[in-house]
Amino acid sequence: MSPRDAATGPAAEPAAGDRVCAIVVTYHPGTEVPGHVDAILRQAARVIVVDNEATGESRARLAIFAGNPAVELVHNPENLGIATALNQGVQRALAAGYEWIATFDQDSVVPEEFFSRLLAAHAAYPGRERVAVLAPLYRDRHLGFIYSSAGPVKEAIAGDVPVPLTAASGNLVAAAAFRAVGGFRDDFFIDCVDFEFCLRCRRAGWLVLEVRRVILDHALGRYQQFRWLWRNPRINDYDATRRYYQTRNRLILYARLGAVDPAWALRDAWFYSRDALKLLLFCTGRREKVRAMLTGCWHAVTGRRGRWQPSPR
Repeated sequence: MSPRDAATGPAAEPAAGDRVCAIVVTYHPGTEVPGHVDAILRQAARVIVVDNEATGESRARLAIFAGNPAVELVHNPENLGIATALNQGVQRALAAGYEWIATFDQDSVVPEEFFSRLLAAHAAYPGRERVAVLAPLYRDRHLGFIYSSAGPVKEAIAGDVPVPLTAASGNLVAAAAFRAVGGFRDDFFIDCVDFEFCLRCRRAGWLVLEVRRVILDHALGRYQQFRWLWRNPRINDYDATRRYYQTRNRLILYARLGAVDPAWALRDAWFYSRDALKLLLFCTGRREKVRAMLTGCWHAVTGRRGRWQPSPR
């Protein structure tokens, strides 16, 4: 019997959930986050909440789960990065013997039967023994568009297909894949840790399967839409620090794992270059963001890794 069953009764959840341990990484969580965690808890056997840079306010906000035997709270006194926080949860889930490990950001909202639908797609897939990651599509909570690994789409698409890689939030990862290839890359800190893991899985012969009938509501960043001539360009207006990590980690990724999928690496570099051009045309704080990107390029070449703390100017 799972810890959740002990707390809520043996008939509370479908059997699929008993195979899943979910990890939710929080960072200064808002008032809506306990509700997001509770929605996941209703479908998974266990939830591990890793609170990065825990404050008194965040501890108080998450204290609602303190007496729940199906929830484990991990409070990090400083921000250790998304990769390390996920790895803390993964290690606990592996030690507990769960078959599937779900990874979430704090701003993901799971629909009903989320895990059971992903696992049903896995059971029906002919090459299921090779699947490392089951991934949904994403609906941006602010602009409402649906995003697949190939880019924006108008609606859910029929069929489940192997894809080059996916974002981390809402993934179901086979515990066997973590045991085979290891966890997320700690020295990336944030950004591209999910891409790096997917490419490493694929290099080892595993698959990343996108389940296109399942959609996760998720805040995909700071997307803004502009009117320019006859077009409506959209850009994710990240701050300078995120721009640094995106640039540095992408260059490392291209050099280390680009050969796994050269077509993806070239396409990603092209889209990121276009994104940089849109940044120059539309975003505020351009000088600071471009400076951070150039610093990221330099650190990628010179071997600087881990957390970046820019010098005050």
